[in-house]
Amino acid sequence: MLLDVQKQGVHLVDVASDGALGIRSGVKEVSPQIPLRPDLFHLIREVHRVTQRLEKRDYKAIDTAERARRAKQEQDLPKQRKGAPLKVKVELPQTEAEERQAVEHLNAWKWLFHEIRQAIEPIDKAGHIVASTQARPTVVTALELLTTLNNETIQTFTTQFADKLEELVAPLEWLEQALAPWEEELDPKMEAFIIWAWKHQKELEITVEQVLPASHQNLVTAFWNALSLFHRSSSLAESLHSWLRPYLLVHRGMPKCCCCCYS
Repeated sequence: MLLDVQKQGVHLVDVASDGALGIRSGVKEVSPQIPLRPDLFHLIREVHRVTQRLEKRDYKAIDTAERARRAKQEQDLPKQRKGAPLKVKVELPQTEAEERQAVEHLNAWKWLFHEIRQAIEPIDKAGHIVASTQARPTVVTALELLTTLNNETIQTFTTQFADKLEELVAPLEWLEQALAPWEEELDPKMEAFIIWAWKHQKELEITVEQVLPASHQNLVTAFWNALSLFHRSSSLAESLHSWLRPYLLVHRGMPKCCCCCYS
């Protein structure tokens, strides 16, 4: 398929793919010069899975600690209630310690990964291009803090993410290099305005010619083209696949004689 695309005159700037070795091997065989990016869509999906595991552990620890607290309250009552006393397998001090740890791990995980996610965005909150020299140390520091949490799920994900760090930062470096000639004498407010216009061009129905005077149109075009080429996820393809998959499953389940039934 990639060879057919190249024959049609299409040249790939980069390719984002998941961990499938077949895709990566195919791209390298067709053209070793095409940069391979780890698919951010699958990484974020894995983040949600880690969060769900931590939340499940958190709720279980809270429930266990609450049961231990009720058992302790029953023991301290001057008169015991009727029926069998509430039994617990772990004493209250230990359950409360495990509860605190589970809550701390979940909160730290959410906060630190939020910082990582913001660091690898191409545009910061002020509307400026993110510098890779700023993004990389931020991510490294957050990963180092995550490794201090004594949790196997977090440790596994942190190791996998660290292995992909340079590939995740590479698109930011490419964007910097593409825009470097235009940013040298560009006012920060003007840069923020150009990026804002690019982000809202569809809803405002504006074109390059309407953003700035003719003397600045080359500048606007360069920014818009570079931002449009910034690519690090296969989420659009995944959305299409999720829409097509039910139809494919239906067709796979049809009997071989279904066509002749309508002849």
